Amino acid sequence: MATAKKIPARSTVEREPDVEPMVRLRRTRVTQETTDRVKLFSKEYDDGEVVDFWIPKRRMASLALKYMKMVRTHGDDVAVGWALEKVLGTEAYEDLMEDEQLDEDELAQIFAIVQNAIMGATRDPKE
Repeated sequence: MATAKKIPARSTVEREPDVEPMVRLRRTRVTQETTDRVKLFSKEYDDGEVVDFWIPKRRMASLALKYMKMVRTHGDDVAVGWALEKVLGTEAYEDLMEDEQLDEDELAQIFAIVQNAIMGATRDPKE
């Protein structure tokens, strides 16, 4: 019985010159400075201080896959909390968690935007 040769996840396998891959994944090293972000929400306080909270502008396909796996393995509630914290960042997530004035409508709006940022990556762009 023959055993299959296992190729490491980050192998440097050479490809044949005539054979093109079915999908070519081009990558740029992502840093905070190169990540386009959009303002998700601002909190305005009585003393005039305004704090802005930002999320990445691009659709997050890898997070969509992680989110779907988390729903399958841990359920919706855990996956939703994970997704909010992952997209918002720990600081913003904890800020919302501690905001006793946050109401259901505001949270629903924020979650809808976060969910679209994640799951929108799985939709056909022609739709």
